[in-house]
Order: sequence, then structure tokens, then C-alpha cells
Amino acid sequence: MVVRTRGPAAGSAYLGRAMAGIGETLREERRRQGRTLADVAAETRVRESYLAAIEEEDFGVLGGDVYARGFIRLYGNYLSLDADSLVEAYRATHDQPQPQAALPTVTFDDGLDPEPPGLPPWLSPPVLAAVGIVGLLVVLFVFFRAASGGGGDPEDTNAPGPSPAEVSEDEPATLPSSEGTALADRPANPLVDGPVDTATAGEPLTELVIDVSVLAPVRMHVVRGQPPVNNATLEQGDFRQLTGDPAVIFQVSDATAVDIQVNGLPLVGLGGPGQAVQVSCVIGRPGCDVEIL
Repeated sequence: MVVRTRGPAAGSAYLGRAMAGIGETLREERRRQGRTLADVAAETRVRESYLAAIEEEDFGVLGGDVYARGFIRLYGNYLSLDADSLVEAYRATHDQPQPQAALPTVTFDDGLDPEPPGLPPWLSPPVLAAVGIVGLLVVLFVFFRAASGGGGDPEDTNAPGPSPAEVSEDEPATLPSSEGTALADRPANPLVDGPVDTATAGEPLTELVIDVSVLAPVRMHVVRGQPPVNNATLEQGDFRQLTGDPAVIFQVSDATAVDIQVNGLPLVGLGGPGQAVQVSCVIGRPGCDVEIL
């Protein structure tokens, strides 16, 4: 495997040697740069034991293919190697095909609310239409009876008014929206508390590699995912790459202070200036949820 290198730390445009594997490629480049596993762990926030496992290609201890690819990408970027080539090499040799289920069965400790229930059978459109027709017939019967003298003077102020069925026909029905997915038992927010709005968009996610580029000073907290960030203040120019299986959930104190890409695609519609948001991305769900906090 030939791995390209990037940046001034690489020393050349390419590593001209064919590497025996992912682990050996990373280990030899780390040693060439005179760095220890402890140095890498301190900078990338990836556990030293995980880095050692990657160098030994003991990927089974990393918790799954999504975590393994994310850690390999972080390690490769840190050493200024072509992380994409390393990840593709992992895909070709270690990724396990995932069985396709009829419906998503994603679960994790925090849990997700089910989709809002549909209308009960007695409120189905055919039943509502039948009730409306019956009500209209009752109103017409009362009106014609009063006009023909069978129900008293049509001008009588005590004549019965319109039935409830007639009134209800003029009022549009309000149905619960089935769009969006709320988070159940959301953990306490260390950034800010307040009402939550949820927005969703995109296609079902098959993996999670989330790049967060900091455009202005901002506070960030990772609720679920790797590497951990505990309500830290990030400065302009900082960068965090988050991975998770089956989910990544994180919060930022200002939606306009970060640029977020999910699997290489930009995440838009985060919020306005000064708005704190929580981003929740779940494998198998369509796109990512953005909650304004």
C-alpha cells in the first residue's frame, strides 16, 4: 500500500515505499517523526491503547468499523498522511457487510422517542367525512322544517342555532406532524437550558465521520461519541473530528461559530448568531437532528 503524505511535516509529496499494512504505515511514520504513542494520544484525544491496537492491526478492540475508521482517520491526519487512503485500505480488508433490515433498529443508552402515533380509527378521514354529511343533513332538516312552519316562526329568536357539526366543518383540523424525531430523556445541557426545536433532512446515514471547524471562539460539549470534549472552549482555527456507532451527539454554544460536515457533506440550517444548538446524528436515521437549545 502506498500512502500519500500531506503538509510540511511530511517532508515530501509521497512516501515512495510500499507499506505492508495500515498499522505498519502509521507506526513507521510516527517513529520517523520522532513521536511516541503518548504524544499522539495527547494531541488527538484517542486512547493510547487504541493507537497501539491500530499499529498492531488489532481492530476488534475499537468497538466496530465506524470507530475504527474514525480513529484511523484521526491518526493519519495527525501524522500528515493521506487519511482517506488509509480508511479505504481498512474498508477493503476489514469492513464487514451489514445485513439490511426492513426497518431501522438503531438503539442506544439515551434512547429515541418513537414516531408520533397516527390518528385513531374513529378519526380516520372516511369516518370524519360521514360525520360531516350526517351533521349537514341534520342542519338542513331543521332549517326546512322551520321554513315550512313545522318548527315555529322562522324569524323566532328562540329558534335553534347551527348544530355543533356545522360549526366544526368551518374549522380546519389540526393534525400532529409526523416529521422530525425528538430525543427522549435528553441529558442535562451544560451550555444552556431552554425550549427545543428539531429539524431533520438528508438520506439515512450509514456511517458517522463529523468534522467540526471552529470559525470563532465557542464552547463545545460531546454528549455521545469520540473523542470526548467536556464543555471545552475552542478557539478560532481549532478542528475536531467526531465518530460514533451508532450515534454522535454534541452541543455548541453558537451555531454560527462552527462549520460542520457530516461524511464530507456540509450540515446547513444550524441556527442564528448566539444560538446554542445540539446536533444528533444516528446511523440509520435520515440526516442529523438540529435542536435549538
